[in-house]
Amino acid sequence: MYGPRGPGGKYCLADDLYLKARSAGATAEQAASSPQVLLALAKMYAPYDREASEFSPEYKNYVYRTIHLARLQTDTPQPRTVASSEGTRPNRLVLRWDAEPPADKLQLLRVTNPRFEQSYRRQRPDLADQSDSAYDFSLAIFALRAHWTFQEAADLLIASRREFSDTRRPGKALRHDYQTRTLTRAQEIVRRRRNEH
Repeated sequence: MYGPRGPGGKYCLADDLYLKARSAGATAEQAASSPQVLLALAKMYAPYDREASEFSPEYKNYVYRTIHLARLQTDTPQPRTVASSEGTRPNRLVLRWDAEPPADKLQLLRVTNPRFEQSYRRQRPDLADQSDSAYDFSLAIFALRAHWTFQEAADLLIASRREFSDTRRPGKALRHDYQTRTLTRAQEIVRRRRNEH
């Protein structure tokens, strides 16, 4: 069984979510790497310093191990079938002002990466370029690095603009050429960084 135990070896929520996913027909890899399981693990092992607004090194290392080791835990080797942005272009995007990114994936990134949260709220003083386009690009990189689909990443950009942009207007976010260009450039950055490691 995948699920790690909580303090004292007690049964934890991640175990329960993992077993439910397995009983519903998910493979070990799909169950262990599901956003619900990873989020439960993140919350269980989250020594978070709220005053400093950043996660401890122990927590960051734990989340890194959890996400990557979970993907290696399979009953038998299987080809990757999870829909992602890899190897594709952002074609046929549906762009709507009321778009919402996937709640579980959004929450996981917000919990595990303070910089993502700052980008989502468009409050990154470390960014020299404070334009909406710069924040869109930052968010696109975060999303594609976490294996979101292009549609999910596009929805993320729209939702962030709608909720936190100074203008609260869609601007270029509802233009297919803009979204395609932004997501394609972000994908190139993500691929380059992966190849460097």
